[in-house]
Amino acid sequence: MDKNLLLNIQNFRKLTNLSLKECKDILTKNDLNFKKALDYYSNEYRISLSGLSDNIKVCENGMTFSYVHHNYKLGVILNVMCNTDFVSKNELFYELIKNLSIHIASTSPLFLNLYSINCDLLLKKRRHFFNEARRTARSKKDLTSIFQSYLHS
Repeated sequence: MDKNLLLNIQNFRKLTNLSLKECKDILTKNDLNFKKALDYYSNEYRISLSGLSDNIKVCENGMTFSYVHHNYKLGVILNVMCNTDFVSKNELFYELIKNLSIHIASTSPLFLNLYSINCDLLLKKRRHFFNEARRTARSKKDLTSIFQSYLHS
């Protein structure tokens, strides 16, 4: 297979989240032209290039659950939405939200979302993990794998 085609398939897949076969089929239908393939994809699948579907349904039902730890120093407010009130009034749905809230509280998150992460703290943690990995690694290959495992834990 042509290296250029492979790169186009890889890039097309990153943009669309389609399977490799679907990406290859769309590209070959459009004479391996990347721009034509994107136009075809956005028209055929009715999906905007931002990745959002035109027929996104807004959920109107759901439940908001609050959990306060026994020492009153930690609390979680979790809002989970669903499509029908049948689901939101189900006892299993309530148990799911309750367990999710307790799980979130047990992990002691430092930030509410990805955008509120302090860059200085992030760099400090990365340096700490790298120094730990360097201390325990026997070779350069071990160093990278240990460092990656620290980052993903």
